[in-house]
Order: sequence, then C-alpha cells, then structure tokens
Amino acid sequence: METTLLSALVKILGSDETGIVMEITPDNKLIIQKSGSGETFEAGQDEVEVLETEENVAERVSTLLDEIKKQNALANQQPHFFSFLSEDQITDFKLLEKDAQNNIILAFENAEYFTTENVLQIIGETLNKKSASYEDNLITNIPNEIKEAWNVLSKDQKVSIITESKYFPLHTKGDIKSFWNTRPFSKAINSPEATLIKESLNTDNSDDLNENYVDAFLKSIENLK
Repeated sequence: METTLLSALVKILGSDETGIVMEITPDNKLIIQKSGSGETFEAGQDEVEVLETEENVAERVSTLLDEIKKQNALANQQPHFFSFLSEDQITDFKLLEKDAQNNIILAFENAEYFTTENVLQIIGETLNKKSASYEDNLITNIPNEIKEAWNVLSKDQKVSIITESKYFPLHTKGDIKSFWNTRPFSKAINSPEATLIKESLNTDNSDDLNENYVDAFLKSIENLK
C-alpha cells in the first residue's frame, strides 16, 4: 500500500480537492500537498482515492511539455527552413492545408537540414507519410514470441481477432500486449504442435512450412476457444 500511495495523485473523498502524497507517517496517515499550492494536510488512507501513480503523473508532465514545444513551434510565423526556399516555394507551402503545414513545421523541429534539397526532401516525406491505422498499430505491437503463430492464421481468423480487439480498452502498449497474450492462438503457442511450427520456421526452408503442422496448430487454437 505504501509503495502504491507514495507520490500518487489522490482525490479527497467528498470534495473536489486533489493533491500529491508527500509522506506516509508511521501510523499510516498521509501527508498530502494540495494541488496548486504548497499547503499540506493530513488524511487517512480511507479518505482518499488514488487518481494516478507517479509514473502516470510523470507521463502527463512529459506530454504537456511536448505539447508546449509543439505550440511554440507552430507559433513561429517564419520557420527557419524558409531561408532555403524560393519565394515561389514558400507561396506553395502556404497554399497547403493548415494540418499539412503544421506537420511539416513539426517535422523540422527534429530534423537536420543543410541544403534546399534536404528541405524539399523532408517536406516531400512528411506530405507522403500516412498515419498508422488502428489495425497497423495493433499488428505492429504483436509480441515477438507470437508473431510466427499470427502469420500462419487464416485471413478470416485474423479479421476476427482484430474485430474482437475493438471491444477492449487498448489505450497503451501494455494494454495491447495483454490483449495479444490472452488470445487463444497465443495460448496455443505452448502446445506441441506450435513447437514443431517454430522449429520449422527456424530452418532455411521456412517458406515451405509443413501443412500438417499448420493444420494441427490451428486445430489446437479451436480447442482453446
């Protein structure tokens, strides 16, 4: 309990006040610093509700700082990379949709460029870059140890799993990993049939998977449903 509460953001039950747990006394009382001030007060553990852990608070602070940096970059009316462009090229840039302009400006925040060619390349790459779809993000984050099994599933099975995922709160990479590790095909990884598939995938002839192994593996998945 102490590890959970120390440095946690908590809400005082029965009120709208929040604060950070600064200390836990020997008699398990919480010393809380009220949000937005340096004032501290004491409360019992049963008088508070944990809102966020220290890790989440740090993540939110980091996100806020990134957002401030982003806004500062977008507020710059004359981006530095304009100095590498002709007046016509700058005019073309200003004719782009606002979202496209913002994406390009942000791309230059973390890019190195020394010539007009560099600048035009970054602009071109940013304009052609597509945001990863929900499905792409889900598949990209499949744990390495079950990717081989995913690859041997049928198209219908894959579609079914992706559709099923939309009923889960997959907000973080941890949520996604947990989702994948609890799928029937993931549990089947430890079956004898799956072991044979893994061994065949590690051979030089991995493109020529033994169909019997695949069939046996898929049947083991069905048995786990």
